Amino acid sequence: MENKEFQIIPLQGRSLLVVILSSEMTNYYWKELQTELANLNIADAEVYFDFLYRNGLKNRFFKSKLKGMMLISNSLRKCEAPKEYIKVADTFFASHSKWIDSSVLSSFQKIFYKKRIIDTQSLPTAL
Repeated sequence: MENKEFQIIPLQGRSLLVVILSSEMTNYYWKELQTELANLNIADAEVYFDFLYRNGLKNRFFKSKLKGMMLISNSLRKCEAPKEYIKVADTFFASHSKWIDSSVLSSFQKIFYKKRIIDTQSLPTAL
């Protein structure tokens, strides 16, 4: 599901990744996010948020939970996202570089990040 403020990407098991694509505070689009998460019909899931667009490389990943189908607003906490989830987020940005270009990253960080994700995408997988 895609809209201008966020993209929801299903992950393995009962986990979801929400890539934030807005500089607005989350309360601006929280209701719409709640609705789209509920429409996925995944109860009691872990929800990882990637705030790269708004926060840059520091304070990038946060985690929350769905209680039933509702996102618990006060459960949002900074976290270390699993490497495979970071790879999913990086793959999203590799395919949608316009979001990197319009993010809060400095010019140097944009170049560095794009190079890193392109290099990572082109690495052969282990046999």
